[in-house]
Amino acid sequence: MLRVPCLLLALFFCFPSVPANGFYDDSFENRSVVKDLKADHGVPTDGSTDISAVLQGAIDELSENGGGMLTIPAGSYTFSNIQLRSNVHIGIDHQATLIPHVGQTVKNTTLFELGKADEEIENVSIRGLGGRFTVKFFEYTKGLQVVSTGNVKNFYIANFHCIDAQTALSCVNFNATGIETGGSGMPNQGTVENISVENAHYGYGVVQTQAAKNVLFKNLSGTGGATLRFETGLTKMNDAQFGGLFNLVGENIECTNGNCAVMISPHAMTNGVVRVDGVKSVGCGFAVRIEGGFVSKKYATAGLKPGTFAERSYVKNIEATFGEHAQLKQKHLPYMPLELMNSVRIPEEAEFATPFIGPSIAAVLNDANYRVDVEIVTAHGFQFADDVVTEPVPGHKKRQKSNKSNRPQSDR
Repeated sequence: MLRVPCLLLALFFCFPSVPANGFYDDSFENRSVVKDLKADHGVPTDGSTDISAVLQGAIDELSENGGGMLTIPAGSYTFSNIQLRSNVHIGIDHQATLIPHVGQTVKNTTLFELGKADEEIENVSIRGLGGRFTVKFFEYTKGLQVVSTGNVKNFYIANFHCIDAQTALSCVNFNATGIETGGSGMPNQGTVENISVENAHYGYGVVQTQAAKNVLFKNLSGTGGATLRFETGLTKMNDAQFGGLFNLVGENIECTNGNCAVMISPHAMTNGVVRVDGVKSVGCGFAVRIEGGFVSKKYATAGLKPGTFAERSYVKNIEATFGEHAQLKQKHLPYMPLELMNSVRIPEEAEFATPFIGPSIAAVLNDANYRVDVEIVTAHGFQFADDVVTEPVPGHKKRQKSNKSNRPQSDR
């Protein structure tokens, strides 16, 4: 009887469906060549060795020969800062665990990097096969991220679960490249779906977008943090006015005991349309946070104006459930109903920007000075707050801020 390896069965018969909706286009995928990281390149599967050089070599070899699929079988693997190449697709078995290798690095550590300032790549994917693979983080003073997207067109990122340790940076980050020299590119035409994180830091979560065009974000969930951030707060990007967010769509975004499920904040960037349909929060500060545009004192470029999102932007079908274990910061306490203030316990040593645990505030905070429509909000257990809060509650005592801006800073 012919026996087919489980990973190949997952590759050809359990391939995650790719939405045919104008974002990622799978018709460019070349799977005529399939290589296996263990069988063809002999890497250990116990996670004890840094395999970065071997993995990078396998990707480069595939790309040089026209592209194909590199599969990573069940096991544990330690690596970092892998540059994906055009027409290469990474298929990772759902029983695989990926661990960042930080070595002697003095900066953020990334597992996979998609597109550099001097190298645009296209038609690439990273996905779990047969289910979600696992990424395991650990306490680390610098940032950890699973995927960093930059100068890339037509990409697909899907099917993994991150066990976080409240580290800095979201699991998947979207950024412009070459900003210092006028800008060279940003992520364009992609789909990101079926990703979850647990134990996320207040200001991070599954996805942060600083610069992106034409991207679908679907079925994202987090415990802790802000699951999906449409926030353009990077200082050098605001100064250069290169980047921003255009035609982004979110579907089925969830958060439990975190900051929020969806955050929208333009800082000083003029952005396009963003649309979110289906938001659920349980025990978060808010289900949705929509912050006003502002010009931070950190920005050096003269004449900047408060940022916006384009009209026709919306968030709809929002369901929020009250809880006692939300991640909060003092800057949002003015929006909390006075009846709940006695239950707020801020640690004595906490600074103004230090997260702490407390009760949910409201289903939606909409403090925008531009228009984002909020439609169909269902709130459970919020006895004192309106479904959509738009201004501070009268009667709050003014709290001393430690930052210099007259508007909230980025949550980083």
